[in-house]
Amino acid sequence: MIEWVFLGVLFGALSSVIHYNVLLEFVKSFSAAGLIAIGASFSGVFFQSLLLDSKIFKTLFYSFALSLLFTPIHFFLAPLMKDLLQPYFFIALAIIVALILVSRKSFSFALLFFCSGVFGKIVFDSSLKNPLIALFTGFFALPFLLMNQKEEPTDFDFPSIIAGVVLASFSPLFPAMTPSFLASIIALFSGSFFSSALSALLSKNYFDLIAVYSLNATRSMPAVLVSSSNLTLMQTISASIAAFGLGFLFFYQLKDVIRFNFSLVVSLFLAALVFYYDGFYGLIVCGTALSWASVIVFSKQPLSAASGCLIVPSLFFALF
Repeated sequence: MIEWVFLGVLFGALSSVIHYNVLLEFVKSFSAAGLIAIGASFSGVFFQSLLLDSKIFKTLFYSFALSLLFTPIHFFLAPLMKDLLQPYFFIALAIIVALILVSRKSFSFALLFFCSGVFGKIVFDSSLKNPLIALFTGFFALPFLLMNQKEEPTDFDFPSIIAGVVLASFSPLFPAMTPSFLASIIALFSGSFFSSALSALLSKNYFDLIAVYSLNATRSMPAVLVSSSNLTLMQTISASIAAFGLGFLFFYQLKDVIRFNFSLVVSLFLAALVFYYDGFYGLIVCGTALSWASVIVFSKQPLSAASGCLIVPSLFFALF
């Protein structure tokens, strides 16, 4: 089992710039695809964190430990809340979006958020085979690589970590609950977006896997692969613990080695992948998203404004 999880750890090193759907497309036919997916889920978090700052492992450790402790509570509450909250998903999501926009106190942020949302809705309704890949690459991956767009790390903030774990544990109940969206919710009441985002990212990856068993829900490609495997709940939890440990050891030991300037090479590779899946139309969508991300950056707004490309289509889906 360990060798497949470690292979997933290696795959996860690329997941900060290449979407999971692309990475795991190559391994879904493997007999151990579920284990590889689990490894990729956790090591991707370590790799993204490593590119930001090597001192945030404490936040990741507490997030994972609390996620494990919260698992029994998740199993008890999540199924109950599923029937209670899902009919009101649209109202709840609309209220949360409104609170986030108001908390930003910026008309520019709101305008950029909704414009990216309209663009995302158009793309999702188009004939693209993989619209998420083109949008993710243009709005997030390429700006991350080419514009050095990353949040500055802040001090360790335990309340934000707890909030990230709790919200992430219930995120599989609804679509469009991305880590950045969860972190934005927490940031309404907490001063540490960085700790919130890290906690939400790692915990959501974990609870997406657990929700396969608690809610029969698959909110991510790793969850889909775990669902189609023969892994039991305890095997999934054990593999998650192994993936966390291997990811920590691997990236901590190699943190100085893998910090090299690979932005241009990876950017060209991503463009080639978009072209492979959706041709020139996909490149046009990706380029448009990158241009819009540049507008967001030069407007001195956070790239989280681009999350509208995922959240606004979800609002339309819930409404209609």
